[in-house]
Amino acid sequence: MKRTDQADRTTAAVLAQLEAEIVAHGHDVKSLAAEMGKDYNTFRRYVVGERAFPMPVLWAALESLGVSSEVFMSRVADRLSHG
Repeated sequence: MKRTDQADRTTAAVLAQLEAEIVAHGHDVKSLAAEMGKDYNTFRRYVVGERAFPMPVLWAALESLGVSSEVFMSRVADRLSHG
């Protein structure tokens, strides 16, 4: 697999898992952005993959959701191995 293909698959898995975490924790993108004090439109663009997702913003989102980065990345790895 080419690096770009692998990077695209990984990015897609990260974004899909983040969306799953948002829903599982009773949020939508708008409410999570508000809770984090982030602009909704910018945050939405990160979540849907229209803009590169800065790692500090991703970690802040996970912290707001109460999900450790280790658990999150484990779930991403599961997505990659099963999909």
